[in-house]
Order: sequence, then structure tokens, then C-alpha cells
Amino acid sequence: MEDKVKKEESKNMEFKFDAENGIIIPSGIDGIHLIIATISCLNTDDNSFFVIYPSEAINSSVFMAVQFNENNTYTLETRIKNESTWKQYKYITSDRNEVITIFRNYYCHNIVPDLTSWKDITYEILNRENSHEYDEDDYEKAKELSSLSQDELINDIVQFIIEQSKKDGSYDESNWTTHTHAYVELYFKSKGINHFYELQNTGEYYIKLYNTYNKAANAFYEKMELQYYNKIMSYIDDCIRWGNGKVKFTKAEIDLFFHEKQIKVHRAEIKNMFYTKVNEKLKIKRPHKTT
Repeated sequence: MEDKVKKEESKNMEFKFDAENGIIIPSGIDGIHLIIATISCLNTDDNSFFVIYPSEAINSSVFMAVQFNENNTYTLETRIKNESTWKQYKYITSDRNEVITIFRNYYCHNIVPDLTSWKDITYEILNRENSHEYDEDDYEKAKELSSLSQDELINDIVQFIIEQSKKDGSYDESNWTTHTHAYVELYFKSKGINHFYELQNTGEYYIKLYNTYNKAANAFYEKMELQYYNKIMSYIDDCIRWGNGKVKFTKAEIDLFFHEKQIKVHRAEIKNMFYTKVNEKLKIKRPHKTT
């Protein structure tokens, strides 16, 4: 019997045990017997639970926990944690032997159960660990939205910003940097995610969406910059006609052209580029002198 027990002992892995509320941890026996005995001692007292923590994650799982419920069922939970994201799952069963088997495999063989039939309860954990209340629908909306590729999500957000800012009258193609991030947050709210900003550092789906936050704003800036640049450059021929035969424009004359035509150019670098492009085109138009 001792040889069999030794074979079942977890090798090359240390575990921390945790139990509360009157559960007596048997002493002087091996780890798997401790696990079996502790699970058998679980009762319906509030927060009567048992958890084992591996010294290193097992297939990204950082603990296995079990709690005995008043209806004589067991709730098991495990957290899957990657570099910056995590998800938590739970499974309910009335079969104590199934619970013991799951813990035995986890402890002795470092095997995480198939989580296909386990429920994703990450949103419940967010409720527990944060000062705000988040409902399941809020979490599911984030999960659904994060199924989009980042490019799809960014394009969707950029289009939303353009349409929404035009709708509320704040759209200004020459000055778009003051409200962009507010519109990104409004986009997430329009998708049913009401606690986006508070959840930026918790939950896999929220982290993915938050990482898109600045990228979407930057993508909007770039789109508007290119659109604005192309529009200003479209006035080059008008400027040449306005000059009525001028062979070169000064910067002051370029300013006068924009003023008379009521063209907004707030960006100095775009105005300088326009000045350069106009004079380059005039130079090409001028006939070369022959000797």
C-alpha cells in the first residue's frame, strides 16, 4: 500500500494547502490522503472550502478549489492565468468521488480537467474583487465584442467616432484630437459595456478591449490626418489659378489664399507642405530656358 501511495505522490511539484472554518487538516499522512480526508470533512458552513495551489501553474491553472453546498453538491473552481489575462471556471457535481478524482489527477499527475463543461465565471470574480458591481450581461458583451479581430474592432470604432461626432455636431476635420478618447469609451457603452474603464486591468476580454483603446484612437487620428492632408492638397490648382500667373508663392501669400477661400489649416506642417507642393508644381510648369 505504501508503494502505491508513493507512486501517487506529486513529483517535482510542491503544493500549498488552504482550508478554513473548522476543517481539520489531518497530520502525519501523505498528501493525497490529506486531500481525500479534507474533502470528506467539508460541511455546509459558510465558506467551508479547500484549495490547493501548485508551486508552478499546471497548464496555466494556478489553483484547484472545492466548496460543499447546502444542497449536498460540490462546487469546484480553477483559474487559468496567462501573462496578462485570466479566466475562472466552475463546475458543480454531487459526486464526491468525481471531486476526489479531479483533485487526485491535479495533485498526483498534474492534470487539469477538461473545462469544456465548466462554466466561465470570470464576471462573478470581477464582482468579488472590485468595488463596482458588474453583471453577467456586461461581461458577455465584452466577451462577444472581443471575438472580433483587432483590425475589425479598430475599423468599427473609427467609423463610430466619425458618425457619432457628425451626429452631435462636434465633427471637425481640421481639429479632431480633443474628444477622440471620449468617443472610444462611448463606443463601448453603445455595445453594452458600461464599466469598460474600471475593468482595464482585470479580465481577459476587458484587457483585450482596453489594449485596443489607444490603438483605435491612433487609427482615427491617422485616418483624419490623411483625409485632411488630401483635402488641403486638393486646393493646389485653385491656388495656382488664384495667383494669376505667379511663378512662386511666399508663405504670406499662401496664408492670404487660405484666408480668402476660408480654408481652415490649423496644422503648420500641412501648411508648409502645401507651400512646398505649390511651388514645386509651378517650377515644373515653368519652361526651361534655352541658350
